[in-house]
Amino acid sequence: MGIINLINDLLWTYILVALLLGCAVWFTLRTRFVQFRMIKEMVRLLGDSDGKGDAKEKYILLPSACSENTLSGCLKTTAHRKAPVSKTPFSPRTA
Repeated sequence: MGIINLINDLLWTYILVALLLGCAVWFTLRTRFVQFRMIKEMVRLLGDSDGKGDAKEKYILLPSACSENTLSGCLKTTAHRKAPVSKTPFSPRTA
């Protein structure tokens, strides 16, 4: 059991921390420091939503509403919206 605990300790301490820090630096560079560039926009949006608007309004991720493979294209409001309905009925595949 000693070798398993040693491997477990290595994976969950040094290797995991190094991978997480490496990924954080990579994504920061890849997105050109978006978490710092958009701080003003974040504060503005949080200030705009401070008790204003419809209480039923919620923002959720709708995969069917995504455009251009971006998360911003996926965020749509659900207030006064119904889920998209398929025009074609379900037909099971027969091979």
